[in-house]
Amino acid sequence: MNALLGLLHPATIFGLLIGTLGRFGFALNQGQSITRNQVVGQLLMLGICGLLAETGNDAAVLAMPSAGADSARALVAAGLALIASQAVAHFAKNTEAELAKRLPVAPIPPEPRP
Repeated sequence: MNALLGLLHPATIFGLLIGTLGRFGFALNQGQSITRNQVVGQLLMLGICGLLAETGNDAAVLAMPSAGADSARALVAAGLALIASQAVAHFAKNTEAELAKRLPVAPIPPEPRP
């Protein structure tokens, strides 16, 4: 865990925390109860959100040059943490069908038996 946290900037970790709190705050505001499974699922998604925020930081800095790199990291990380479950659900919905359309792969012939 320390190795992962060492790779992420403090602004990214702060953004992930703010986004996660915002996600659960929105759910509470809508009258939903928060379950242990939701919390565990969100925590499991935070790693990929942090890595995406770090790699997407260059684009964010270009989009908001006056804000600075740390502000951009925090903003991108918070946004990803806020929509993590929706983004995963959206991309997982038709992944197999989309991959089949875009990557036509010939079936692998069985290996001959000796």
